[in-house]
Amino acid sequence: MLPKTHFFSGIIIGFVFLLFGNFSVVEISIFLAATVLIDFDHYLYFVIRKKSFNLKKAYIYFKEKTRNLRLLSKKERQSFTTGVYVFHDIEALGIVFLFSKIISPYFLFVFLGMLLHLILDWIEKIFILKTSPSKLSLIYDIILYSKKKEI
Repeated sequence: MLPKTHFFSGIIIGFVFLLFGNFSVVEISIFLAATVLIDFDHYLYFVIRKKSFNLKKAYIYFKEKTRNLRLLSKKERQSFTTGVYVFHDIEALGIVFLFSKIISPYFLFVFLGMLLHLILDWIEKIFILKTSPSKLSLIYDIILYSKKKEI
């Protein structure tokens, strides 16, 4: 899913939180930032795989991967993976949630932003791309990655 989709979804949910919850603009801003910045792990993946720090090339690279995946049949998609992303999993969510209890309650808004992002990714993966759900667990994704070809 493109960052703009995550951003606009974050704005909508953040606005609902602002209207119906007792949340500050700072808390909503943290939530909104987390809905988009979780994708930093995609950039890290690109840097490691392509040995390039060019953010524009990374964006184009992932847009092309998604386009190529969409061109495949449902059956063909099952044999491919887009990679392993360290912030897109239950383990990362758990750590951030623990940070909200141990370090600062602001991490709860990071957790909620990451959770919204992952839910949107899961919806796209399962219902739109019709592929098996990845981005559930880092361990699961590493095992899945080892058995599939990268698109």
